[in-house]
Amino acid sequence: MKRVQLIVNPISGKGQAAAAVPTIEARLRRLGYEPATFVTRRRGDARDFAAALDQRTSLIVALGGDGTLNEVINGQTRIPLAIFPVGTANAFADDQGIRGTVDFLEALLKDGVLRGFDLGDAGGKKFLNMASCGILGQIHRAFWEDRDGPDGAVRLFTKTVQVLRRRRFPPVTLWQDGRPVRRGAGIVVVGNTRTYAPGVSFTPDASPFDGALDVTTLPAPSGFDFLRWTLGVLRGRRLDDPRIGYLRARVVQMGGEGIDCHVDGEYVGQAPLTVSVRPRSVRMLVPRVALGPEAGREAAPDVSLSAA
Repeated sequence: MKRVQLIVNPISGKGQAAAAVPTIEARLRRLGYEPATFVTRRRGDARDFAAALDQRTSLIVALGGDGTLNEVINGQTRIPLAIFPVGTANAFADDQGIRGTVDFLEALLKDGVLRGFDLGDAGGKKFLNMASCGILGQIHRAFWEDRDGPDGAVRLFTKTVQVLRRRRFPPVTLWQDGRPVRRGAGIVVVGNTRTYAPGVSFTPDASPFDGALDVTTLPAPSGFDFLRWTLGVLRGRRLDDPRIGYLRARVVQMGGEGIDCHVDGEYVGQAPLTVSVRPRSVRMLVPRVALGPEAGREAAPDVSLSAA
């Protein structure tokens, strides 16, 4: 009998992750799997627990948001991974069209495929979605430093307004595969996937299967610029502004004085930060027919779950 390890963030989705566990365990047993459950208690638990798992575990299911998923891939990439998205932010699940329901998870287990996904590496911290330095890093620093503020989107909006009002935007220096390409950018986003946040795309051409990173550079914005660009990224398209640059690279270096950076929404300190791609570094269970931005396209599986 194959063991499926659930790693659960009990506060994700205002308790939805923990509430779903008994139903998921029962469904797994009905499908012939042996479920095991680990519930996190503090930041870092998911990473440390995942790192200690061995090959007796056939599949990990991460129940939580992007933060829980990020911890698991930073703990291990040997064992295939599925996600049950119920957190505040589910950018990767949004990008791949994965839903946080027990029926959807059962369908994945029955008919999903394992695909090798590229990972980004930002100074030793792995990520699935993106890394960013500059103004967005400032926003996430303010978000992380005020953990007692309002939850989720409200706190992020409040911190965004505060950062834009301060108008302190030191320029980010950027290198593409070792070559200097732009000075004076206010925002640099390095994307492994299209999705920066659910419904938001700064790197609309990015793919986690192409062995490269997509990079978008934006100047320090006025309030009007920021509003216009926000409307553009919400539509998931390239921004029509000659000051905005798009490029691709395997290695991206960001530098400058007082430049804040974040990785998949977690503040990681100040530049310099080197970001590289690790092609096909983690196997993930995804729908056989894509449901995200590539909707309708049949996945090219590395292996089925039953053969893993």
